[in-house]
Amino acid sequence: MIDYKRPYYFFDYILRIFFSVLLFLFCFYNDAMAVVTDKSEYWSNEGILVSASADPLNALVLFDLGKTEVSICKTYESQVQGAGSIGLLSVCSITGDFIPAGSYSLIELNGRRANCNDLSYIKCKESVDFLNEALFSTKGLPPLPPPVIVPTHPPTGGRQEVEQSAVTGGGPTAYRPEISIYSPLDGKTYGTNIEIIYEATDKNDSLGQKNLGLGGTPTTIFFSKTADTRQKMQLGTNLPEKGVFKWNTKDLPEGDTYNIIIEAIDKVGEVGESISGSFSIDHTAPVFAIKTDPTITRGEDVKIFVESSKELSIPPRVTVTQNEFNAFNVLMTGSGLKFEGIYKVVRGYDGPAKIDVFGKDFAGNESNLIVSGGPFSVGILPPPKPIILSPLDRDIAPAGVIEVKGKARKDTEVILSLNGDEKFSKKPDSNGEFIFSNLKLRPEFNFGINVISIISKDAAGNISETADINLKYNLAPEIFLESPVKGQILGPVAQISVKATDKNKDKLKLKYEISKDGGVTWIILDVPSDKKNYAWDTTTFEDGDYSMRVTVSDGTSEKVAVVDGLVIKNLLPTFSFADGARTVTNKKELILSGLVTSSIKMSPRSNILSVEYSMNGGISWEHTNIVSGLNTAEVKFNISLNFTEEKIYQLLLRAKDDRDIYGRGIKTVVVIFEPPTIPTIISNKNGDIVDDLLDGNKLEAGVQIGIEGKSKPNTTIIVKIDENIFSGKVESSGRFLVTGVTIRKHGNNYLEIYAEDEAGNKSGINGLNLIYNNAPSSNFLNPRHGRGLNHKTTIEFTVSDPDGDDIKTTNLSLKKPGESYFTSLDINSPNNKFEIDVSSFEEGAGYEIRLEATDGISKSSKTVVFFVDNTKPKIYLNNVPKKNFKKDFKFEATGYAEDSLSGIEFVEYSLDGTHWFKALITKGFLTKKSNFKIRHPFTLDDGEYEIKFRAVDVAGNYSDVWLENIVVDTMPPRMGSFEILYNNILIYPDENGFSVLPGKKLKIRASFEADTEEAYLLVGKEKISLLQTTDHLWTGDFERNNIGSFEIKFGAKDQFNNIVENKKIGNLNIIQEGVVRVIPDKDEIEAEIVDGADIGVYMFNEDGQRFERWPGEYYGIENPTKSDKNGKYSLFLPSGKYQIRVHKVGFVKLKTNEFSISSGKFLNFDFELKRREGVRGFIEDVLEKIMIF
Repeated sequence: MIDYKRPYYFFDYILRIFFSVLLFLFCFYNDAMAVVTDKSEYWSNEGILVSASADPLNALVLFDLGKTEVSICKTYESQVQGAGSIGLLSVCSITGDFIPAGSYSLIELNGRRANCNDLSYIKCKESVDFLNEALFSTKGLPPLPPPVIVPTHPPTGGRQEVEQSAVTGGGPTAYRPEISIYSPLDGKTYGTNIEIIYEATDKNDSLGQKNLGLGGTPTTIFFSKTADTRQKMQLGTNLPEKGVFKWNTKDLPEGDTYNIIIEAIDKVGEVGESISGSFSIDHTAPVFAIKTDPTITRGEDVKIFVESSKELSIPPRVTVTQNEFNAFNVLMTGSGLKFEGIYKVVRGYDGPAKIDVFGKDFAGNESNLIVSGGPFSVGILPPPKPIILSPLDRDIAPAGVIEVKGKARKDTEVILSLNGDEKFSKKPDSNGEFIFSNLKLRPEFNFGINVISIISKDAAGNISETADINLKYNLAPEIFLESPVKGQILGPVAQISVKATDKNKDKLKLKYEISKDGGVTWIILDVPSDKKNYAWDTTTFEDGDYSMRVTVSDGTSEKVAVVDGLVIKNLLPTFSFADGARTVTNKKELILSGLVTSSIKMSPRSNILSVEYSMNGGISWEHTNIVSGLNTAEVKFNISLNFTEEKIYQLLLRAKDDRDIYGRGIKTVVVIFEPPTIPTIISNKNGDIVDDLLDGNKLEAGVQIGIEGKSKPNTTIIVKIDENIFSGKVESSGRFLVTGVTIRKHGNNYLEIYAEDEAGNKSGINGLNLIYNNAPSSNFLNPRHGRGLNHKTTIEFTVSDPDGDDIKTTNLSLKKPGESYFTSLDINSPNNKFEIDVSSFEEGAGYEIRLEATDGISKSSKTVVFFVDNTKPKIYLNNVPKKNFKKDFKFEATGYAEDSLSGIEFVEYSLDGTHWFKALITKGFLTKKSNFKIRHPFTLDDGEYEIKFRAVDVAGNYSDVWLENIVVDTMPPRMGSFEILYNNILIYPDENGFSVLPGKKLKIRASFEADTEEAYLLVGKEKISLLQTTDHLWTGDFERNNIGSFEIKFGAKDQFNNIVENKKIGNLNIIQEGVVRVIPDKDEIEAEIVDGADIGVYMFNEDGQRFERWPGEYYGIENPTKSDKNGKYSLFLPSGKYQIRVHKVGFVKLKTNEFSISSGKFLNFDFELKRREGVRGFIEDVLEKIMIF
């Protein structure tokens, strides 16, 4: 078995680890590392340590050099921890107890192969995926150890040592197996797939005592919740002693922590067990929200902000695709949840730009889901983003099905995306309003935070900025009261332990209560609301039966856990008062009446000897007034108190019984002489406007503000708005601040504010009217802040209202350098544009332009500073040494640009005069002289290019264009088409190529690319040079005499010395000529050749519907032709329908059936003639001699 550790001797094991680390470091610091085994020869059951490439996509394949079987190995992740982690270590595990004796090769392939069974060892080594190999051999099993004596009654559990004795024949010690768990790791969070990496060992194995050691499959794996490892569930059994077990956790709930428990049993029944550290499960993939700055760009760089819903292990991969252009990667920086990067815009590809994101969290969950944001616009003015009126951002959904209302420009289409995948669209009505109904929220998505993202799209396909809201689908928290349990008898200190979880990851608050009357009334315990474990002092409660109730709240929903049957049995005296543990009074004098009793659980009950109280926290004690029952089990008493100030007093009580044991109690007295007065508000006045800028909590819906004022000290201020109540305490100085007061409704909101004291007395109400309204939001598209204007230009801006209110007025005004006031330029500019001519303005900085906008309630103002620059920059390109390119390349150039005033902002170049690419400013960005470098980001196609270069200054002036012409020819000459002719008749090939008779002079004509300078033809080994004719075709003549098949190849060279050689274009088949023979007699072995026979060709005349002599002389072909002394003939025919007649004196005339030829073709039919015989034959021969054939 091959694995990543050896199970034998400790020292040998340490050495192997040491050398493995050295080997791995060598791999890490070199570009490539060979696959290596730690030895070259092994026993068949010996562990083999394998080190290979750190690339997790590579595969290790084991070949038995004596067979053809293939095993595929697996790559595991290194467990090296801490800074400077080594990374990935490739190890290999092959199923089986041992590797049979033989020779083996372990080959590393580049990339995982789904199936290697189709590769032989030789083919594998010849594969392009082959990287390297390691050779080793195995030599069977090692010699068996000497026999040992095993006790008659072997140990049945635990680790017992049995002494060996020569006298008694005692056996060796049987050791318990030991298990190491390397994964999962303590405190780590895992995703859907967990690799459980383990190793079981037995000391008996290392001592050679195999009969006491581990068997072949001794291991069983369980898992359990950390809360109770006794409740374990089996994952797998009969597993190898070491290996990797894959566990899919997709059905396992999140929120709990878990442990792995592994047991191993040896051959004599000894069981070892090991428990892993606690780990958690996380199946939730991250989702992404994207913002860009700016959302509309006229060529300036765009900063991209990505916020993940979960912490990422590395920065996300972000790409931007401009309209009809390639996708470009954006380098992102940051960590955890927030990342940012800068995208350099490619000019000329105006329109929507799409952003894609891919990220992975620490648990390994991957996602590319964008739930909000994403597009931005280049060079165009997109429609304004929609306004979402309801529900509010960061609100909690009242149900799982919601309705979304909003406003958008009337001539657009509104597209709603729910959680990045579900899409809905509709048209706004005549008022620009829209409603999406029956939207189903998903409780399991993103911890319940559902994201609604809406865009507007105009008729040209331009997309607005996204309007986004996060809406929470709240899931009630879960609670389990772990202790105390039903029927438990509680001592003086009882441990309360609660398990509370929330799938929304909300912060939870707990409330602990106790009841003595079966749940009719409940007493709140003084336990901090964030405590899940608490030591409860029960001595202040009477002995008896109780119920406990614990309520968990996430701020929206509550869950309750109740346990009954709790018994307090402290056997201590306890106190009680007729008016309870808390008394509120407005009097300066007060008498408290109480009762102290000994425990009813004692028999006989103890007697109360004394009752005391303390007003100073137990520093000093005073005796109470005993009313009755002293020295009995029940004592009535009272306490006379005098108060000089309003205050909350805590009385400590104690009672001693005849066992000299004290029972203790607490009595609270609240003293209030006067009711509170109406609070005075100093933070706000009636009619104040509040907006999102004042929001004190960006994580909750609405705007959260603070109400500050004065009131009676130590009272509670209540702020009520609609049905929601907020409260805060008044300090001893009389000042208060109630924070988190949430205003949700757009428009007028009425707040009721009053004070309440401990006694429940309420002051009168101070009413406060506040207006929730956001001012219009505006942004200049041109000019940009700190940039410039030139000549006749357009001031462009956007303005919208976050609340969906109509914009009542816009006012555009200008202030020149040295002026102290703004001069109005335009009111309510149509389409948010204003034409301006700055040609007469003095060049320089210090100009300001201001945009004021109002919705009738709130006003906003936006000012940008700019300068005027009417002078064009200049651009200079350094000498381009090479303008003709004959191989694969990327165009590069350098130069500089100058501007006398505003400075160079960017340099750009174009290959087609339409699409412009930015150069890299290497020095002097935004200065009067800038150096630049151009490296075109992709390979150019072959062709002639007029490359244009220009510089742009900060004011937007373009320089004159600098032109450079280059030629790109990276491809060797290509042949367009070719043809082969005989006597100017085209020969067409069949499926085997061109068929030609030997010795025929043929002509080839071919077309090549225009820049071809040389061309040749290769027929077999014969090279024929081709010459270019006036019609720009390349021609040459050739012939072949040898029978056989020959490849036709060509070669060519262009003016840039791009060469193609010996490229096959077809086959030439030289076939045997046809032969005329005599029909042989039965006794003749070989037919007699007929020389001088006439072979006449007749062609069918469609008009006359008869065969007529074919005029071969028009084609330079004799008709009829004659067979030579060897009986052979040569005949070539163009397309047509034919009949052939063969004749010679002394032979019967032969006429073929009609046949058709679709294209020019050499004929090589064999003809057999029959001799004339008898008188008739003699007469026919005589007649033929005196007649013209």
